[in-house]
Amino acid sequence: FKPDIRVDTNRDGIVDISPLSKDIEGKNTWTLQRGAIFIANIGYTIPPSECPVPIFKSYFCNNGVQDTALAPEYLAPIRTVPLKGVVPEGIVGRIEALGEAKFHTSIFYKDSGNWTITTAEKTFTVEQLKKGLELGIQGKELVRDDRIWDGTARIRFSLNDPASNVTASDEAMLKIAPVLTHHHLQRATKVFASGGNDTLPDQVLFTANMSKQVKEAGIREPVHLFQGSDDPWAQDFFEPGYTSFPGPDGPIILRILLRSPQPTRASGGQLLGELAARGVGVVETSDGSRVEINSMGNLETIPPYRHDGREFPAGRILIGEWKDQRMAWGLVGLLKAQTVQDPLFMDTDWLRAGHVDEVFQFLPDNEVKSLLKDGYKPWRVAVASPAYALGLLRKAEKAGFGNTKLVSRDKSFGAHIPDYTISSYLANKENIKVNEAAWKRIQGNIDQLQKETGVRKEDIISLPVLYENNNGFNSGSFYGNYNASKLKVGPVLPSAVNGLLLTDTKVVAPRQWGPVIEGKDIFEEAIENEYRKLGIQVAFVDDWTTHHEGGGDVHCGTNSFREGGKWW
Repeated sequence: FKPDIRVDTNRDGIVDISPLSKDIEGKNTWTLQRGAIFIANIGYTIPPSECPVPIFKSYFCNNGVQDTALAPEYLAPIRTVPLKGVVPEGIVGRIEALGEAKFHTSIFYKDSGNWTITTAEKTFTVEQLKKGLELGIQGKELVRDDRIWDGTARIRFSLNDPASNVTASDEAMLKIAPVLTHHHLQRATKVFASGGNDTLPDQVLFTANMSKQVKEAGIREPVHLFQGSDDPWAQDFFEPGYTSFPGPDGPIILRILLRSPQPTRASGGQLLGELAARGVGVVETSDGSRVEINSMGNLETIPPYRHDGREFPAGRILIGEWKDQRMAWGLVGLLKAQTVQDPLFMDTDWLRAGHVDEVFQFLPDNEVKSLLKDGYKPWRVAVASPAYALGLLRKAEKAGFGNTKLVSRDKSFGAHIPDYTISSYLANKENIKVNEAAWKRIQGNIDQLQKETGVRKEDIISLPVLYENNNGFNSGSFYGNYNASKLKVGPVLPSAVNGLLLTDTKVVAPRQWGPVIEGKDIFEEAIENEYRKLGIQVAFVDDWTTHHEGGGDVHCGTNSFREGGKWW
């Protein structure tokens, strides 16, 4: 007798048990290009609110750690080839995961349509072995530290004949899929914001305007409004991601929500209460503090690229770092352990909130002028540019509009409006120094991005963003990098780079309320012109009192689910 175990080695979503199966060759090895894949099945068929476990519900209540297959559609297939010919009647079969994998995986056996967990002690009869075993494997959790477990699962199928005490075995290898963050070339399918109420009428208006733009963009699902917190920063308390493995009809995808490493941030608890589901998992880390470097607006994803011998087919994570501090290791270590989106760190110490989404915005290139193809969809990058902003003001002043108000907004909803005119702002030498210093730091980030990705100067568009130092935003404990003696800038007008891309051709940006000259907001006009170069239309939404005065803008106040897909 000869045991023969098969897995989806060629990643077509089907385990082929035929003699000429393409799943045979290489079934004992695994590379990025070939080898079977399974996922951490950490969604919630039982709502966390109904789970009897009092603590750590994100872990103890998810499907992956249960002894029953609560979501079998997320089990990766394993098959054994039916035994042929004369088989000794007393022979028994066993299936087991070897090494560290046995602590991190569950294997289920399908019998008469029902899935039952199996262990190394479970034996299968001759009758079952002659039919062939239909099995499924799931991960109990993600790889959090690849020094402990790298996600590899070697599965052994053994046959033992008690009469002769002869044992024969066969093995196959799988590897758990990484959790991946989304990039902007993936289509948005759902948008999130924090709900307002009678005490927050400006937030009600903001969400109504966002809902209008989302609907007009053709996104069918309505905007999800979080109701369990007054935290307006929907971008900051979680990062949507996904994990996937091959299915017969394309990738099978499980959404993964990465809670910000800020366990005292109550708004993060809304993920389990409002979003956790059979197809939506939640991952928490607990070693971070509430400081803004740990907010998820400080994590973005560069679209897929290949450069200088390195390739990132699922995109690459980008995280802002401060001079003496980085994002909490619990999350960063987890992201690095996924291996395929190795985080890149950039200087955001000069920003008041210190978030990378205040500097860069990655965009599709609808005009296909970018050379960053190499088999991947071309993309461009928008960069906050104080040099551009100063240029707009100087041009307007030279044309005789120096007495025009810098900020054209009224004081509705109790808005604080700076008293600058164009000329008075430019006459303030400190303002000029601050913007020049900020631009120098941004140029350093651009240089690093070019070195790492190969993006050309022609692939970069500039959006005008005007800064001031110590600008009156919250300087409390949340802003752990706050120091009045250092460069800690925030935008005077809302930051256009901090917008939300809804489709390949539409972005929602914060209304600028810049100087109005001859009936046109000169900042909005410039922003529209820059996006038009990429075939993208801009819709402006007022966020002055809801987000801008608090140190962020549209992107900071929203979030989005996007399409996942194949990463291998």
